[in-house]
Amino acid sequence: MGAKKPALSPAKQREAEQQAAKAMPIKSTGSDWPEWESKIERISSRSQSDILRGWVAHIPEIFPPGSPPQESIGSISTIEALLFKVPKKGDLTQPISGARPAVLREAFYLLHKAIHVQISCSRGITEGKQTWAVVDAYQSSLFALASIMGFLGLTTERDGNNFILVDVWEPGEKKSTSLTKSSVETYKFIRFKSLDHFHKWAILKRLLRTLKSRSPLAEFLSNAINDLDIKSFALHRNTVHYQSTGWLADDLLKDNLPGIISAAKTPQDLYNEIFKGTITGTVFLMCCLVELASEFANYFFTLGILKDEEPFVGRRIASRNVLTSFDWKYFDPGQ
Repeated sequence: MGAKKPALSPAKQREAEQQAAKAMPIKSTGSDWPEWESKIERISSRSQSDILRGWVAHIPEIFPPGSPPQESIGSISTIEALLFKVPKKGDLTQPISGARPAVLREAFYLLHKAIHVQISCSRGITEGKQTWAVVDAYQSSLFALASIMGFLGLTTERDGNNFILVDVWEPGEKKSTSLTKSSVETYKFIRFKSLDHFHKWAILKRLLRTLKSRSPLAEFLSNAINDLDIKSFALHRNTVHYQSTGWLADDLLKDNLPGIISAAKTPQDLYNEIFKGTITGTVFLMCCLVELASEFANYFFTLGILKDEEPFVGRRIASRNVLTSFDWKYFDPGQ
């Protein structure tokens, strides 16, 4: 019989148990969920001109002007019947119809929300409340981001605790001779375990990077944000929200102090601050996102469509001019 091993002390026993636990193979708790990055890569590239022209056959009735959608697309029976069928892996592509007007109406309403908060941001800066103005700028940017997604055909729905990204302008439809006359619409559904802010910034980067567009502003934005870490967009807002000692300017107890944010004199000023991820860049990014969503909306106004929405979109101009002092009508990234 071999010699009996000496008993371990309690501390040594705990250490031995910890080492044994580390040596045990780790059981995956989410191996059936592909990496979320791979899901975002499944979002198809798209043509801005094709989608904007395509919307003309799917114009919603918005009455009274500026009013919110009466229903989400998830409450449309054909959509609701499919949400639970969307797989964890891959996607679900279906020839259905009926949701496009609701997505476009949602895009307009989200733009109105973005503009409302941009106005609040500009007032805060004017009154010397610059820290909270930056928080407002981030919130406005989230609304504008969602509006841009909507104008480009994307929205999100819930299925239980999961999120479903719905693409109502899947480019597989390009085989049709005319997007505006197509009787069969093709929708793509992609299931996400969660969709946090940083996921949505990744979606925006993907959309802009792969967008076929003649818009100088769309290209400008893509170049300015493409190298930014997706979790950095909320950095300044999170400093205020989640750090007990976090504040951005010396305006917590007093107003009308010298500001940390100055108006951009050229598009190059916008680019420099956005690219560097500065506090001022958060405000300038908001301006660019709101302008791009407004550019999409203005397409319809030039065609005489949804003209009653135009005054609400035009409200942004006074607040925009507080934050930028160049002429946006002739936006030139080279300035």
